[in-house]
Amino acid sequence: MNEITKQKLQDILKTIATVEDYLRERKFYECHDIEVYGVIHCLQVIGEAARVLPEDFRNKHKEVDWQNIIGMRHLIVHEYFRVDLGIVEKVLDEHLPALKKQILRILEEL
Repeated sequence: MNEITKQKLQDILKTIATVEDYLRERKFYECHDIEVYGVIHCLQVIGEAARVLPEDFRNKHKEVDWQNIIGMRHLIVHEYFRVDLGIVEKVLDEHLPALKKQILRILEEL
């Protein structure tokens, strides 16, 4: 794995940690609009980091749902007003913790 790939994986972990730290004190549905925008931006950053990972790397690690991660980023960037906050909350509650474990596992394999 090259350094850029490793850096993008670390970027994903750092952004997940940012979301975790922020939502430690509150639930997503309790956030004000500006806070919601910030959390959604973090999902965009995660999607962008996933998008620029080499395709062969993503194919090697099919345990990660890269397509949906990148798809969420696409929706946020290009169709922002179609973002469903219920889906965002599900991503935060269920998918982000799983993604964190998967990325940590990949990095441990290095």
